[in-house]
Amino acid sequence: MVRRCSLWSFVPVRAIRQSPLSLVCYTLFVFAVLMVWLGIRLPLGNSEQNKVGELGNNSGPAQNGLGQDEYKEKQNKAVVKLDLMGLKVLLLHPCPGRQFEWMRIRIERMWLQWRQGAIDLLKTGQLQHVRKKKKILLFFGTLAGVTRLDELAFKGGPLGELVQWSDLVTSIYILGHDIFFFTELNQLYRQLADDGGDVDLDWSHRRLPFDIIFTDINGLKLMTRFLKVDTISGPNRCLFRVLDSFGTEAVFNFGPYTKEKKLNGYWNPIDLELQQFFTMFPHTVDNSFMGFVIERPSVDNNGTIERHNQALIYAKRDGYFIGKKPYLDVIHEFLEIHATSAKMEGFDKENVTYTPEYAVNHGLLHGPDYYKLLYQSKLFVGLGFPYEGPAPLEAIAAGCVFINPRFSPPLSRKNSAFFSGKPTFREITSQHPYAEHFIGEPSVYTVDVKNLTAVRETLKTVLAQKKVHPHVPFEFTEAGMLQRMSFYIENQDFCSRPYRSHIPATDVTFFLSDLSESCTDSCHKHGLTCEPSHFNRTNSPVTVQKLSLHCNKSTFGADPIFPSVSKSTCNFQIEDMLFSCAGSGADHRRICPCRTFKKGQWALCESCH
Repeated sequence: MVRRCSLWSFVPVRAIRQSPLSLVCYTLFVFAVLMVWLGIRLPLGNSEQNKVGELGNNSGPAQNGLGQDEYKEKQNKAVVKLDLMGLKVLLLHPCPGRQFEWMRIRIERMWLQWRQGAIDLLKTGQLQHVRKKKKILLFFGTLAGVTRLDELAFKGGPLGELVQWSDLVTSIYILGHDIFFFTELNQLYRQLADDGGDVDLDWSHRRLPFDIIFTDINGLKLMTRFLKVDTISGPNRCLFRVLDSFGTEAVFNFGPYTKEKKLNGYWNPIDLELQQFFTMFPHTVDNSFMGFVIERPSVDNNGTIERHNQALIYAKRDGYFIGKKPYLDVIHEFLEIHATSAKMEGFDKENVTYTPEYAVNHGLLHGPDYYKLLYQSKLFVGLGFPYEGPAPLEAIAAGCVFINPRFSPPLSRKNSAFFSGKPTFREITSQHPYAEHFIGEPSVYTVDVKNLTAVRETLKTVLAQKKVHPHVPFEFTEAGMLQRMSFYIENQDFCSRPYRSHIPATDVTFFLSDLSESCTDSCHKHGLTCEPSHFNRTNSPVTVQKLSLHCNKSTFGADPIFPSVSKSTCNFQIEDMLFSCAGSGADHRRICPCRTFKKGQWALCESCH
């Protein structure tokens, strides 16, 4: 079901005629935009800000002393923006309610760090001050439905998607591109009309007036349904970048193969290039890693907050505590237990409480109050759900040790209802695989929480440590995300024919995997990561010869384990959509493209700038 925003649909004609209240609402909205716009025009009183924003002003050619052609060229350049007011304009919403409120609060709270991150990149030459400006649509399709994540955020609802969208719009804004941030179909219709298009036209054969479109699965489905956008072969296919928290693998993405293997579901097939899916963590190397920023609040700049002998439980909902009391009883032997949980209407039972009676429950906390509690705690305790959220990384950044529940056997679509509909066979080895594999001890201890003896021994080890320093991976800082998103926007081009990889060939080496080993695992073993955009180079007899392989015969087929070698047969891929780092098969040795990566910035190769 699609939520309709009547105010935007009928303003300024029908709504004003039918209701004086609509006129008042619309007038207030226009007034708010005008006031924010006036705020942008006022001097910022910061010499460094004015210097950086100097090239980005919108005065005409005469005022700048430029000729018409020179002025037009300057207007096509993306210049780093460091003024918050312009971003506030993007986050004004024409509909009643708390739309964007949570996102605005987060962005304003983190703005100084965003600003400093951009300045640091400029000073060190890791970010070009002036680049080609692109017209970028951000369509947060989930908010177009009746489920309002932006309002549930204040009631204990999921925050991961809001965090990622907040950081996405902020990073693209700072990078200086033209942004159109919509959550309503009516907003998109109006923009298409303003661009001179007929919104009733079938867009399956016409290109939308944007260079890049960031959306989510729901947004893509809405555009496919109401604009008739073709994601299989249409002119708009190459524009999309789809936010996809848990990742998408080739076997769930390519329609004919998905149908043949009966793998259909709500999330698939989409039939985009796998690198057009942008994930929250770098867990699926076939996709692109977008990520987010770990908030590092200034609540303890002077180091005056004393750490108490307490543990904070990672659970916003009372229902998350079900079945966890024996585990928490052990932790309570060592530490005072604190919680920030509440009952969520429609999800938790009203007449039963699962939060232990000995827990000091502060209820839902937001912002500074929550972070102060983090800084007072020694441990941040996972209960096994939610999976792969931002909160554990925030706790680690605050100097807490994260107790990360191990899953044995690992969870996947084969044995978990939660993952059964996800378009991936990925196996989740713990509540937070990134914390487990990319960070580890002494900030993260991954333990089987059903083994109470192991939990006790882990707590003894953790509490014997004198001090655990805060840890923030660079790729989850403001500077890290700006650097990464700038590289993607400048270099990923899914419209080029033939397709041009954004990774230089000099950063890629070919390896032959062991039997039954995926390219993901094979490249990792060599201290590299699989790079799917170079599979077309491995899929060649020339590469076979370079690897000194001798094949008695060759076969050609559409299979996610190709290209590979099985016994004395070379197997080559005939369907580019099935190139996959994740694929593996018994008796097959994959031919793998492996690339370098920057320390602390996994998505970028060593020579990527």
